[in-house]
Amino acid sequence: MKNKIMINIKESIINDIYNIFNLYKINIIKKKIILRESKLFGDYKIDGIFNILKNISNKDILLNKIIEKIKKNKFIEKVILINNFINIYLSNEYIENNILNMLCNKFNINKKINTNTIVIDYSSPNMAKELHIGHIRSTFIGDSISNILKFIGNKVIKVSHIGDWGINFGMIIYEFMINGFNEYSDISIYDIEKLYIKSRIKYLNDKNFNKNSNIIFKKLQDKNTYITNIWNKIIKISIMNILRIYKIMNISLKLNNIIGESYYQKFIPEIIDDLTNKNILKEYNGSKIIFLKKFKNKENKIMGIILQKKDGTYLYSSTEIASIKYRLNILKANKIIYYVDSRQSDHIKFSYEISKIAGYIPKNSYIEHHIFGMILNKDNKPFKTRDGDLLKLIDIIKEVKYKIKKDLKYKIKCKRKINNIVNNLSIGSIKYFELSKNRFNNYIFKIDNIISINKNTFFYIQYTYIRICSLINKYKIKNKKNISDLKVEFKIYNKYERDLAINIINFEEKIILSGNNGLPNILCDYIYMISTKFSIFYEKCKILETNTINSKLNLIILTSKIIKISLNLLGIKTLNKI
Repeated sequence: MKNKIMINIKESIINDIYNIFNLYKINIIKKKIILRESKLFGDYKIDGIFNILKNISNKDILLNKIIEKIKKNKFIEKVILINNFINIYLSNEYIENNILNMLCNKFNINKKINTNTIVIDYSSPNMAKELHIGHIRSTFIGDSISNILKFIGNKVIKVSHIGDWGINFGMIIYEFMINGFNEYSDISIYDIEKLYIKSRIKYLNDKNFNKNSNIIFKKLQDKNTYITNIWNKIIKISIMNILRIYKIMNISLKLNNIIGESYYQKFIPEIIDDLTNKNILKEYNGSKIIFLKKFKNKENKIMGIILQKKDGTYLYSSTEIASIKYRLNILKANKIIYYVDSRQSDHIKFSYEISKIAGYIPKNSYIEHHIFGMILNKDNKPFKTRDGDLLKLIDIIKEVKYKIKKDLKYKIKCKRKINNIVNNLSIGSIKYFELSKNRFNNYIFKIDNIISINKNTFFYIQYTYIRICSLINKYKIKNKKNISDLKVEFKIYNKYERDLAINIINFEEKIILSGNNGLPNILCDYIYMISTKFSIFYEKCKILETNTINSKLNLIILTSKIIKISLNLLGIKTLNKI
């Protein structure tokens, strides 16, 4: 092969432009140079250059230097200037060589530059409750980004930081005791959640219940045997239910990935002593508190964070600080990424600041909080999270399955076959519906939108994949040989092949962009683009009846591979046929 695959086309071109500006001692920010995929002229267009050049006296000289520099790249066919945009055409030879390398399973992911150890904190449900619609975003996004970051070379430690500690357990355990714990030998997660809701109402309205709940929680912290046994029962049932849903939803979290808040309690006394000895933690009205001068509270006073109440119980911030120290110092993570509710933003920020002041943050280690928008109901309002009326995840799965099965039952007679197909389509469509959304945006949750076959949906992607598999199968039957016997070759013969091929070679760029920004929707948009380009190619080209069949089939095989790998990284399984 004459050309080597470029690590990243966009990165290479932007670096060329940036180096020209540096040569002429013009200070610019790289982010101001934007390379977009072009819809009209060429394959790419450079945006932002003319805004940078408008106040520079020798702008014509600089513009010519930039164009000449870009032209020197072997992967460039030509560069033209149209309507204040620099338009770039890639060479067919470059595209063909990339496709050939990818056919040989060389996807050009430079794993040597992605060697971080990353703890990803996601899903993290509270115990004593069923998984519900409020867990969808954290669980699905966190799991897919974990898969992607591992795929591009990072060491990923997945953690579901379950809420198995705190005053909530004082409430629910006290309610258990009132009702007689021995009666609950066969208690289910459904029963536990009902008791939790009942206990919460009492805690808010009954002073005596409130007082006793706090006493019970202090006993739990002090490892009272009877209280601990009740707590263990609640946690065991809760975790078993969560793992069951994870398995159904093809979420990669296992039992060893679940680390509760309770795990870090053993580290907290040492942290309290250390912060006290360093004169960071102060005693105030019997509580132990840290004042953060960088932050102000609602009254515009210095923010105070309580780590330990005067009754001796530890608050949530102390647990978070212990977990940060553990992850960065014991697990040796370079980075912690949180996929938790945006309302936790201040809590994470304050805990990180305290950890930094205490010296618990190693050099070149940092934390990212990947916030996400809300899921809204049909009235365009957020689902309530505290009143026990949320859509349960298992009920969402059942409803989607029911609707899909209803459509398929007359088309597929085999009961076992239809159940397998319905399971795959249901889980895939639910996950893709979430992951195709930009995590920063709110969206309305509608079952009918999940199972739509139009536009960027799992059904459209799956349909495309099945069409490809059918095409490959037809070739095998017609030629009476395996597809593995196909000669590895590829040549561009028309614009439809070129359009599909050029999108395929963007795989490396899209996968890294999606992983590093925590945006699985970038990968979803990419799969959708590949599927759309394939459909056009399929409609316009005679594939099995030409003397270019080998080349075209190689492109089709690679398309199927890209779709399958991408969906797998999103945690979605594919079907070869229906």
